Amino acid sequence: MKKIKILYGCGVDSYYATQLPMHDPYLFMQAPDGARHIFLSALEIGRGRKEAKVEHVHAISDILAEMGGKGTVSEQIVHMISKWENNPSNVQLVVPNDFPLKVYQHLSTVFNHIEVMAGTLFPERAIKTAEEIEKIRQAQANNEKGFARAVEILQAATIQKDLSLKWNGAALTSEILRGEVNAINAKHGALSFNDGPIIACGAQGADPHNVGSGVLYANEFIIMDSFPLASNFYNGDLTRTFLKGEASDWHLKVYNAVKESQQRALDVTKAGVTGKFVHEEVDKVLKQHGFDTGKDANGEYYGFFHGTGHALGLEVHDDGPGVSSRNVNPLKENMVVTIEPGLYYPGKGGVRIEDIVAVTKSGIDNLTTLPKELLVDKL
Repeated sequence: MKKIKILYGCGVDSYYATQLPMHDPYLFMQAPDGARHIFLSALEIGRGRKEAKVEHVHAISDILAEMGGKGTVSEQIVHMISKWENNPSNVQLVVPNDFPLKVYQHLSTVFNHIEVMAGTLFPERAIKTAEEIEKIRQAQANNEKGFARAVEILQAATIQKDLSLKWNGAALTSEILRGEVNAINAKHGALSFNDGPIIACGAQGADPHNVGSGVLYANEFIIMDSFPLASNFYNGDLTRTFLKGEASDWHLKVYNAVKESQQRALDVTKAGVTGKFVHEEVDKVLKQHGFDTGKDANGEYYGFFHGTGHALGLEVHDDGPGVSSRNVNPLKENMVVTIEPGLYYPGKGGVRIEDIVAVTKSGIDNLTTLPKELLVDKL
């Protein structure tokens, strides 16, 4: 059986396969001999021949000429496969789970063996190369520059009588701070902000994915979580929790518990351990500090109710094992994951602290350098 991998799109799998950034869908095929083929329009063929890291770059017009002047994407695929194998029964097609349905339906009338992958077409994406790890390190370094701007603004902000923050002559809001952070991200080449960063103050922070809105206040937790796409096509992902003003004993207890639990996760993460084990170690530390997880009388979750981390790379939530109770397979060397425990309390707020790490044989290579300090004026 001859195996042929096929993509039709312009997502991260296409980029991984070709190293060619595109905004319009295009056809990729990996022949039985391993050679990679892409098929491009007149608009893109010149750039593709210069930039694509594949063995064969075909002009669609040339393929159509071979076919008599016309042919759908699925017909082009059948035409190309006929060059490699005349008997469709000897062919197994492998496609991703987001493969176009219409193309799949036509191919299924020709080929009896089509495997639809559960995730990426390239499971090897989970193991990063040294070059990829350095790209993620750079993406995170640029991300940290946005945090530096946020800290600068929070330090300069003044506390009003109602405890609201004022900066540059006006109320400081999540929206203003988000814009300032993203201006720095853009200055350093960010291609997308992925709808971030999250800047959630006070009770808004009790919902981990509340992006945050409105005026920021002193004496409250401010969760900042930024995950931009860098110009090298890899993502950063970084969370810190800040507080402007005075922290209560409760604030300090929650923050220190999360910080200690994150450090425990960083200490135990290495090749060979499971994400489940790391997650359970985090949970133990939080419980030792007296922080359980459950639902309150209103049915809202409190405590630590998400995973400790996820794979990261070409996507913020990349293919590959994460760090949670579900991840029972051992982590492998050169996997890249986030470590981001948190505690959340409806009506009060939350804390989350996140680093990106590359897994090594003996531990981790932490790709994040930003200090962890609750009180913003101490940074």
